[in-house]
Amino acid sequence: MKFKLYILFLIFNCFSNNLLSNERTLVNISDTFEITFWLNTDSLVENNLKVVINFSNPTLVRILNAKIIYNNSEIEAELSKVNYYDYNLEVNIPPSDSIAIILNSEVLAGNDSIFDISLTNISINDSQYNPQSASYFVKTLNNELPYLRFTKITNVYPNPFSGNGLLNIEYYNDIIGEVEFHLFDYLSRTEKIKTVQNNTPGFQSVSLEINPYILSGLYYLEVRTKFRGNFVPIIIIK
Repeated sequence: MKFKLYILFLIFNCFSNNLLSNERTLVNISDTFEITFWLNTDSLVENNLKVVINFSNPTLVRILNAKIIYNNSEIEAELSKVNYYDYNLEVNIPPSDSIAIILNSEVLAGNDSIFDISLTNISINDSQYNPQSASYFVKTLNNELPYLRFTKITNVYPNPFSGNGLLNIEYYNDIIGEVEFHLFDYLSRTEKIKTVQNNTPGFQSVSLEINPYILSGLYYLEVRTKFRGNFVPIIIIK
């Protein structure tokens, strides 16, 4: 059985676009990538998997979603955030010889640094497994910048926005300092909405009041820092 799994591992390594654990891989700003961890499981009983996913530097990368592959089937895995660095994953998996934990992630920033994604406290039906990890090297896209910062809006709601109440924004910011929010239309007419002070990097949220006299239409909500930012479309309906 071990020889069979090893052969499968080699085949997967040669033909899959996924990134396997224990490889150091070069990634760039805004890249999305998958990392796959393989675990042997019991083919006779349902498997209760518990694992802690650790990001050594959450300012460089964030996890988008996780899924489990078994017996040519796929299920989504729900993650619960424990702290700044760790996520818990717990899922029940039907009988299977092996499973693959696939983490779909996104690079947010980089300063020619190395970061690791690790699986720790791995247990299946209370049997403990050795930790696994993968290492990545993040390279900046502009060699003139000593550190390419990245701030990104990840969610805006409600959208469409009625013009009444508060507009809720979730965003990622990898600096400590001021963050500005602006609203502009297709003619690039800009209105500054608010400035907030971030005392820690990472995922943030803020609720903003929008000018009640603004007209209906398509707008763009922009987040700015002293380094850079991004914008997302928003529809306002009166």
